[in-house]
Amino acid sequence: MKSLLLYTVFFFSAVVGYAQINLVPNPSFEDTVNCPYQSGDIAKANGWMSLCGSPDYFKSCNQSDWGVPTNIFGYQMAASGNAYSGFITYYTGGINEREFPACALSIPMNIGTKYYVSFKVALSLENVANPTNCASNKIGAMFTTNPYTCDELITNNPPIYTNSVVTDSTNWTRITGSFIADSAYTYLVIGNFFDDNNTDTLKFFNSWWDDFAYYYLDDVCVGTDSIFVNSYSYVTRISENKELPTVSFYPNPVADIVNIETASDIEEIYLINSLGQVVYQDKSKKSKRIDVSVSIFPQGFYALKIKTKNNFYSETILIKH
Repeated sequence: MKSLLLYTVFFFSAVVGYAQINLVPNPSFEDTVNCPYQSGDIAKANGWMSLCGSPDYFKSCNQSDWGVPTNIFGYQMAASGNAYSGFITYYTGGINEREFPACALSIPMNIGTKYYVSFKVALSLENVANPTNCASNKIGAMFTTNPYTCDELITNNPPIYTNSVVTDSTNWTRITGSFIADSAYTYLVIGNFFDDNNTDTLKFFNSWWDDFAYYYLDDVCVGTDSIFVNSYSYVTRISENKELPTVSFYPNPVADIVNIETASDIEEIYLINSLGQVVYQDKSKKSKRIDVSVSIFPQGFYALKIKTKNNFYSETILIKH
């Protein structure tokens, strides 16, 4: 069945308030290393990888098998943007056969902090090229401090999962949950972490091949604000020429001054610590280049968020020495 890439230092998200941070880089798979062209191309979505099997990547730049909305597994509009992933949650061609898309979190979790998780899935039902003919339950998320092997992921005890069989193949179904971190987790993994004996399925039609359940994945969010996470939807703000404005943050890591350069005037700047607290803000800036001093702040991870005059939001995870 179906390699760890370093995640990009900046990713884009629509925000309701400024204290919320999505710990998932590239949460809607919009940031592309290269256009997907074959099975198992999950690593072409910047920051994403496979911990087991060969999760797929779909984007509108591909006009055939790995495109959006039409692809080898059927037809599905993206929940947000024009890209999503796909993975197997149940397959009779092997014992406990699964696929697990994963990413490195932008900031390690704080032990003892409550985190909320949400993501959207849509069932694929297709009986021609790839006969995806059934649905499953137990779709969920778990967190790790290292990239586990396939067998290690089948625990029957992930912190987040749904007992309901997800059957909607037209609309996106949001799966949510929460847990208190008991370790400084650095990886998010999504999939079915239950073995075959503990997974319920619903078959829609007989297949000419083995039975398997396949789901598209979009809008992944992890954070400490329940309202933000459980209503999360990625929205890319684009300029009139349909290209993302150029934004640069440097140096990173930084000890003293971080430089921000943009293609349009910066209107607001926020520095947010790993607890989601705004430790610095400035709404008076009207310039394409701004220097921000971070020397007074403790070492650690921060979200540096800006808003430009065309309502474009950009965020980087800043490492303070």
